[in-house]
Amino acid sequence: MPLIKTQDNGESLVVFVWQDPQGNEKTSSTASVVLAVNSLTDHHSWEPECLNRVVGTDVWFGQLTVNSKWRGSYSFIPLPANQLPGFVKKQGDGTREAQRAWWLEVVANQIPDVLNKSPILTSGWGERLSTSFTSCTRGRRLERVGSGSFASIVGGSNTIYSLALIHTK
Repeated sequence: MPLIKTQDNGESLVVFVWQDPQGNEKTSSTASVVLAVNSLTDHHSWEPECLNRVVGTDVWFGQLTVNSKWRGSYSFIPLPANQLPGFVKKQGDGTREAQRAWWLEVVANQIPDVLNKSPILTSGWGERLSTSFTSCTRGRRLERVGSGSFASIVGGSNTIYSLALIHTK
């Protein structure tokens, strides 16, 4: 479930968190995770928005700044090394058609956010998507992500007071 901080300028900072079911970078085949956000992700780019792995953990995260009125769906696309956009671009001719073929191949692997308790949507293409709203509910908490926990406390004015990764053995 995204963590959301509403800002005074009409925008919200949205932090997305994904737990790698295969574990950390030593045990997982996931080399990158594309963040596919409806109406925000550039599906025509060789440089999509990706999450960042917290080294030594199964946690990936990324953040976007969006209009506070934004409502939409999102999904994660875990990529093995042989599907990284830079690798695929170098292997092919780098054309728009090659990029489109790459996108259609990887988007078939998209997954909804299992930490998001909102109902999963099914798109017209059959994609399973998670929903996100940039207005928070008071007291939302996200805890216990794999071998550690990603803790967030959202206060009465939708301010994130703490956002910390706590790794436990």
